[in-house]
Amino acid sequence: MTKQVVLDASAVLAYLQDESGCEKVDVVLSEGRAIMSAVNYAEVVGKLLEASLLESSVKTVMGNLELHIEPLDDKQAWETGVLRIVRGNLVCPWEIVLVWHWLILRNFPLLRRISNGIN
Repeated sequence: MTKQVVLDASAVLAYLQDESGCEKVDVVLSEGRAIMSAVNYAEVVGKLLEASLLESSVKTVMGNLELHIEPLDDKQAWETGVLRIVRGNLVCPWEIVLVWHWLILRNFPLLRRISNGIN
């Protein structure tokens, strides 16, 4: 089985804007190995709309990407909100926490170890 690759919003935006690293994203997309959380997908859509692209154009662009979108249910959303507060007052940006949590749920070993140390 071919290894899937998790893409975050910045990776897809870099690809769409032909920025540094877009070649790596292109390979993953063209091989059909890209997965993304629904939250990150929404972030990309929002950023493209903020850049004054028409909704119909954004829908076409996003629809043409070979992405498997993973949902985030209410339990996962709750756990993500709790995970945002790391050891007292340190607060991580939402997009980082969402990706961490999503990967933790899929048993990525490194992130599983990191999460065990978070209250």
